[in-house]
Amino acid sequence: MKWSQQGYRIFFNLFSGLSMLLVLALQFRHQAAQVVAIPMLLKAVALILMLFSVYMLKQSFKNYRLSVFIGIERETQMDFSITGLNAYMRHPLYFFSLMAFLSLVIVISSSDSVQMF
Repeated sequence: MKWSQQGYRIFFNLFSGLSMLLVLALQFRHQAAQVVAIPMLLKAVALILMLFSVYMLKQSFKNYRLSVFIGIERETQMDFSITGLNAYMRHPLYFFSLMAFLSLVIVISSSDSVQMF
């Protein structure tokens, strides 16, 4: 079965989004053992970092068209972007997503959160 690039992108985004929601739902439903005691100050810093990461993810999407990113609209050739956050880093979406998940691991600090990351 041969998929078009647009069909593949829609499938990939649906699969990724549903998988992440499932992992998060299982994470918050299951009572896991605490791996290590993390001081409240560090948890507060991690929570602030997580909120900052979510805000920066929102800012990162300004360089992308959401309909093309999801796969609803056909992708056209785009020039190499060096505006916005792309002027400072190559993949701001990846970076801030990883930062948000890592800070979530620190905030929750359970065996499940470590496995999730």
